Amino acid sequence: MPDAERGLVMPFIATKSNGGSLDDEAYACGWECGSLCVMIAQAAEFGGVTLSRYVHTVNVPQLDLLAMQNGMKVVASEVWEDDDTYTWVTISNVLGPDGEEGDDDEGR
Repeated sequence: MPDAERGLVMPFIATKSNGGSLDDEAYACGWECGSLCVMIAQAAEFGGVTLSRYVHTVNVPQLDLLAMQNGMKVVASEVWEDDDTYTWVTISNVLGPDGEEGDDDEGR
């Protein structure tokens, strides 16, 4: 579904499309990275809980850095067929339950 057809429950009023001064895409990507930064840190704190979701494709390299900072890894697997600006990622613990480095099978 194109972004023009989606709506936020609470709009980002700081963005240009809502009368603000900030670029919409940059703001949305920053918001996404900020919220995922917290989720990744919490997942790592609780033993490496695996997270899977669609994210802005341009955010994948930044999320990889956030994951590495917390001893986790990102595996990007598929671009959303309806909108190539989103990619499915799995963020998982680098070390397996036995403390050994896990294999590279998309975080499972």
